[in-house]
Amino acid sequence: MNRTVEKRASFAKKMLGKLVDPVLIYAVISLTAIMYHFHDKLVVQYCGASLVLGFLLFRLFDFINVKRLIGGLCYVAAWGLTFMAVRECISIGSRDFGIGFALWFFTPQSAMDYNQWYSNAIFLLFGVFMCSVIYYYTRIRYRLFMNFLVFIIPFLIYGKEYEKVPTIFTILLAAGFIVLLFYCRQLGEDKKTIIVDRRGIISSAAVFTVIFTVVSSVVPKPEVKEDRTGIETMFSADRFTDKLVAMLTGYRDTTGGAQFRRINSETILFLAKADESLRFKTSTFSEYNYRNDSWTADKPDSVYTENYDTLPIELPLTGELTEAIMYAAENDSEFAEEYGLTEFVGKELFVPERNEVTVISTYQEGKSAPVPQFAEKLISCSSEDEISGTITGLLFNREGVFSPKEEYTFSYCTDKYFASEVNRSFIERLGESDYYGMLREAEQTLDTLNKESGLSDEIALKYHEIIEREADNYGDYVKKLMDYGNSEKILKLAEEITEGLSSDYDKARAIEQYFYLNDFVYDLNYVKSAMENVENFLFHTKRGVCYEYATSMVLLARAAGIPARYCEGFNMSKKSINEKYGTNYRITTMDSHGFPELYIEGFGWMSFEPTVTDSVAAPVKKGSASQLLARAGIMILAAAVFALVFILAYPWLRHRFFLILSRKRTPDKTAAAAMHMICSIYGITAVNTSEEASAIVKKRSGADISELVRLFDKSVYGGIELMEAEKEIIIRDYVNAYNALREKKKEKKPKRPDAA
Repeated sequence: MNRTVEKRASFAKKMLGKLVDPVLIYAVISLTAIMYHFHDKLVVQYCGASLVLGFLLFRLFDFINVKRLIGGLCYVAAWGLTFMAVRECISIGSRDFGIGFALWFFTPQSAMDYNQWYSNAIFLLFGVFMCSVIYYYTRIRYRLFMNFLVFIIPFLIYGKEYEKVPTIFTILLAAGFIVLLFYCRQLGEDKKTIIVDRRGIISSAAVFTVIFTVVSSVVPKPEVKEDRTGIETMFSADRFTDKLVAMLTGYRDTTGGAQFRRINSETILFLAKADESLRFKTSTFSEYNYRNDSWTADKPDSVYTENYDTLPIELPLTGELTEAIMYAAENDSEFAEEYGLTEFVGKELFVPERNEVTVISTYQEGKSAPVPQFAEKLISCSSEDEISGTITGLLFNREGVFSPKEEYTFSYCTDKYFASEVNRSFIERLGESDYYGMLREAEQTLDTLNKESGLSDEIALKYHEIIEREADNYGDYVKKLMDYGNSEKILKLAEEITEGLSSDYDKARAIEQYFYLNDFVYDLNYVKSAMENVENFLFHTKRGVCYEYATSMVLLARAAGIPARYCEGFNMSKKSINEKYGTNYRITTMDSHGFPELYIEGFGWMSFEPTVTDSVAAPVKKGSASQLLARAGIMILAAAVFALVFILAYPWLRHRFFLILSRKRTPDKTAAAAMHMICSIYGITAVNTSEEASAIVKKRSGADISELVRLFDKSVYGGIELMEAEKEIIIRDYVNAYNALREKKKEKKPKRPDAA
């Protein structure tokens, strides 16, 4: 037969054999499992890239195994190129990212934004390393222990963040490890060992692997409540990773909300004693970037404006601005009349009750203190002479960080200020006028009172300072906290939501309620694409976490004319008694939260809650690892049964399919197809001539295909077109050869002994 076709077929078969090499496939599975951890949406791309990289490296290793010296130099060069490529990837990845590669790698990926170039660096490093180790300890020196260490590397990668390896990868890695035990140990040939029935051993190994995987997955497992106290006392993965998150927060002035997604642990961050659930603020951000969907801290968010040397630290009291304006109206009738405040003169503003909250950091160092909503005073803290504040209401340790066991006690005002009709009406009236002009006139009124009293009126002095500070800051609020990117869609939506409303408070509440009334879904598992931003969330997906909700409300508020900023911190909602510390609440990583703060004219800054909470739309809970394994085992069993049935029925199905197609084929094509089928089922290679093939068939089964061979040669080599009657002869000889071989195989099967 044609030698060129033979060579091509041989080359294709050889290449296919190298691609389906069990060692290569195991390396691809291991590397893909690792890269799945860094970006699960690119698993197909990384799987293909792993196959290409592994195939090329294995060919290099084959060359090294033959040419030791030159090959070794090539291997060193390969590592050199790898390190150069990794360095370039890290360099590109660090541009405009703001986080170093090491911190990015060790910090939980659920708290990080995806970085393609950093991930490529990881892929190259692990790819060359894993392929090198797997090849060496399977092909060169078989070492079971080293293979086991390689096997657990993916589990360690996931374990550093307290994550579970996906069930499918657990099964594939375990099955691949078992296959390597057979393939590399029992099937290794050398001068002393020759494998006689390689196909039989491979079949046995495959059957054993399937049985092992199915049984280990399907068999019910006991529910074990492990005691991890000893291990976690020595080393806590949660503690380690949370410290990295703390570092990330301390060194980064941007946020993309990644830390709120796919949170896998409930590490306790704070314990608290309070009479009600509260919200704490630890950072603020002023500038939103549509291109990469992230917030950046501006100077007011991070620059200290106040340095405090003693405790207690007085913070702006809730409602003090409103009270200061009321005081000015009560002491200046012209001012009151100009801004329509005369009707409120003589009325008493409602002052909500003051409470205290004590917050204890359980272990984590913090650059900023957890400041409760409507905080009015920091009463106690061990770092009393090292605290500074920002204009956004944050408290920092200017010498570094607060201690990991810090205890803070705050006084705060309850969230009831707008429950008073007098308060609400007065604040609404303030918002109807030229607000900035009103602040400046109120400042002038109080300044006149101070001069007339010879600076003896302490209340006037205090209120003058409050209004002066507010008037000075309001210009920055309007200048820096009203940017919504000039999005026409957001502007139009904001106008629709706030149509007919005049006060900032009513507009804010309307925007807040918009998310609860328009089918928005809280989804921890939703992963945004690289091009998604706040517009996608508002007008298309409507799925996200607190980051998306808070960002959307901030930009809608700005479009509606209300200064707003994005904040991050924690919600305190889980009641848990701790007798040792005397606390009744705990705050965990699951309580980390993003929320908006809006400036209500006449009142000041106030936080809102647009996020559709878990109780409204709880994410689907995944089953336990045992349940997932059991389901996977059943699927594998079903697939194995299907594969077994198909393998057993394949020869018959192929035979029937050939006969059906032969009815439509021409006699010439039927002759070629019949010859190919006979060579296939008899295992006759392409090196044999048609006459030799006929002799092999005669010897093995006794069937005579001489007429088929004659007609095949007549058509293929003679170029003579066959007749329809000759087609029947071809099919007859093929069927006889097929049936004769089946009968011969039945005769070879051992017969059961007769019963006694």
